[in-house]
Amino acid sequence: MSLNLSNKRWVYWLDKTRPENDTRETFRVSVVVENESGHYPTGGGPNDPMKAPWYWDDETCRLKNAERGYTVEECWDIVNSSMCAKAVELR
Repeated sequence: MSLNLSNKRWVYWLDKTRPENDTRETFRVSVVVENESGHYPTGGGPNDPMKAPWYWDDETCRLKNAERGYTVEECWDIVNSSMCAKAVELR
C-alpha cells in the first residue's frame, strides 16, 4: 500500500505502546493523516522488510512537526481528527 500525502495535512506521532527498548525513552514513529482513521507506522512493512522503522523521543517528534510548520496544538487537532474518523466508522 502506498501512502499519498499530497494535499493532506499530516503529522508524525509516537506510538507509546511500541518502545524501542526497555528504557521507554524512544518510540516508534507513525504518520497520522487528518480525518483518516488509524496511523501508518514507519518502516518497510511486508512490501519492504529491509527498511527499518524510526524511533524518536518526544522532543525530536515535536521538532520534526515544527519543521513542517505545525504547533503542538495543531498536531493534536490532526491526531484527534483521526480518532474521530475511527469513531464515525464504528457507528
